[in-house]
Amino acid sequence: MTNSSGSLNPSLPGTLKFYEGDFTTAVPVFTQRVLGTSISSISSAGINETLNSAVDSAGNVLFYVFANCTSAFSGTTSDITYFVAYDSITGKDEVFATLPSAGAGASSAKNLNVVKKDGAYNQYYVIYKTSCTNQYVTDDLRFVTVNMNTKTVSSPTTLLSSFINEGMAVSVRNCALGNRWLFSIKYLAGNLQIHRSSISPLGISPAALIYTISIPGNSSLGQGDIEISPTSDRIAFVNFTTGSVTKDIIVFDLDLATGAISGERWINNPANYLLEVEFSPDGQRLYGLRGGTSSITPELYNILVPPAGATYSIVLSDKVPSVSFSFVHTLEIAFNGYLYFETGAYNSNMNYITNPNADAASNVVGITPSSTFGLGNAITTALPEQIDGEYGFSAAVSYNIAGITNICVGQSTTLTASGGTSYVWSGGTTSASASITVNPLTTTNYYLTAITTCGTVQDTVTVNVDVPVNVLIVGNDSICNGQSTNLSGSGSPGYSWSGGSISSFPSIIVSPSVTTTYYLSGISNACGSDTDTIVVFVESIPNVSISGVTTICIGQSTTLTASGGTSYV
Repeated sequence: MTNSSGSLNPSLPGTLKFYEGDFTTAVPVFTQRVLGTSISSISSAGINETLNSAVDSAGNVLFYVFANCTSAFSGTTSDITYFVAYDSITGKDEVFATLPSAGAGASSAKNLNVVKKDGAYNQYYVIYKTSCTNQYVTDDLRFVTVNMNTKTVSSPTTLLSSFINEGMAVSVRNCALGNRWLFSIKYLAGNLQIHRSSISPLGISPAALIYTISIPGNSSLGQGDIEISPTSDRIAFVNFTTGSVTKDIIVFDLDLATGAISGERWINNPANYLLEVEFSPDGQRLYGLRGGTSSITPELYNILVPPAGATYSIVLSDKVPSVSFSFVHTLEIAFNGYLYFETGAYNSNMNYITNPNADAASNVVGITPSSTFGLGNAITTALPEQIDGEYGFSAAVSYNIAGITNICVGQSTTLTASGGTSYVWSGGTTSASASITVNPLTTTNYYLTAITTCGTVQDTVTVNVDVPVNVLIVGNDSICNGQSTNLSGSGSPGYSWSGGSISSFPSIIVSPSVTTTYYLSGISNACGSDTDTIVVFVESIPNVSISGVTTICIGQSTTLTASGGTSYV
């Protein structure tokens, strides 16, 4: 399962079918791959197969690898791993290389892992086990280099010899050293020996023993999933056991810079048979899947990761409710943040948890591939493994731009980049320094290119330039009682009226009954704020009267006197 593509193949023996899945949405959309004659002649071994794929940054499948584990548990037949890619001549997927004795075992624990060879265009490491007989026969952990420019596969290199176990996990790139860490487990005398390799452009170092998990009375079946949290600061190891032991899941803190692990703590499942785990995206929860064979009742648990040095025993309330399982192996978190798990190897059904960071009781969604995906047949017991913790192609790159981004015209600000080894600024200024001081007259974009040990990243920062606020109120400031007046504000991008009226509009209509003061404040910006005041005087309506003799004889005169006003016309 990748950021945008994944693959499924049938769990029932017969004709091989492969599907490319788009996991950018909650319900993946699967498209069947068109297989050429080099694949159509291969008979599916059913559930005894493991599959993984490599995609480019746009999510296009470059190649996929599957192990056709025909010998299952017999240990008598050499099995084959096939490398497949689109062939432009036939217009179909064709086998371009094979490896003998590279089966995946009868379960879906992570036995094939595809890792990009950093610094090399279209080149990948494929890490794998050499035997399908995962439980009872020792095998080797090896890797090959796949060059998709020439469609060639190198000779194998052994990392760990004569070990019994299945799990492996690859970290995101460690920016300090420019490498990744490969973790694997070797089962020995009941204990689990943790081995670590360094993955770099020069190759993968032999697996070195770094820690032994002591488990008295353990009877491990040689299957142990390993998972690194999406936050890259925790790692979990599964002890798939029939023994009455307390350590079914063992969790450590992980230092990505050094590859060191510390703070052992463990989780006990009284029912045993924990097969796989997945961390929630925030790394605070573990999802544990019980299963592995048809005789084991499958269950899925949602558990908070205990603190360093602590222990925890799984209880009934940890079980994810309302899900019916049968013979399951698949548990995988996708780049979209959803946790996917199958409910049975032969029923074509799959569920997902919408918010793995929370209690899963209310966010489990069931989907049926036969109707939703369009597969129409049972699917294999494993979705392809992704690089643990790598939830985006820039996940390992850390950088930052700091500085004041809102200034007043005439002011300056300093922008400082961090997290890179070198920098290039462009846009409103050109500089190769980590810090730049700018004083733009108008709002301006500044572009940063940061070169890091993990690659090159680009970002944009906008410096907003404000102008001083000069608030002014205009309007009739003298009215008669009962009249109204329109007061209008200007000089600011936003306003706040108070006093005789409360409003955020530029203009207000007021009709006070007494003389009233109105206050207008402009929105504060990087230049500060401004206010204006207006007093609206309210005059009483005059009681005007005229007095004097209003009846006279012709030729006489009279005096008319007005009163009640301040002036007369």
